[in-house]
Amino acid sequence: MLSALALTSAQAIEFRFPIGMAYPTGFRDVITLHEQNMDTHGYRVKASNIPCGLLLQPYVEFDYGIGIGASVGPAMFIWGVTEFSDIPVGLDVRYTPFYDASFTPYIRAGGRYHIAWGEFVENSRPGISGGLGLEIGRGETVGMALELSYDNAWVEIEKYRKGWSYDNNGVYGKHPYRKIEEIKPSEAILSFMVFF
Repeated sequence: MLSALALTSAQAIEFRFPIGMAYPTGFRDVITLHEQNMDTHGYRVKASNIPCGLLLQPYVEFDYGIGIGASVGPAMFIWGVTEFSDIPVGLDVRYTPFYDASFTPYIRAGGRYHIAWGEFVENSRPGISGGLGLEIGRGETVGMALELSYDNAWVEIEKYRKGWSYDNNGVYGKHPYRKIEEIKPSEAILSFMVFF
């Protein structure tokens, strides 16, 4: 009887490895801020980009549709005259109400942190995150998922503007000044993933 219980419990654990592309809404704000900073410093730049990034969300699901997972991404990069890199990471708990069905919604909640670096990056602060999704093809070799999620983790980025002031040499004129802008690079995320 004891070995039968252990076997039943071991069979209830399922590992899934969703991987896909995600569109983070706040990345456009990061790009615009970098363009404005470069303009303030005398460079005329216009970033061309595809605002989508790679997303990994592996998780383990236990009995009754309860699971824990991790996330990496969507990774965001700006290269060229200026540089910015951001790889969000997170941990979450999740619940899938119809865990035996092949077509089921799910909900997840947890925390995220942006590992960000670049020319104007000052700091990052962790935040909460959550998502609602729909898995199609559960129980199959390959399935897919659609998800809409929220991430309120901040990245602090320097923002330069020109204003009338004295420079380091005591010359009065229109010079760049600096302040810190708090941006949520992936505040709302729309994701399409396949899972194995």
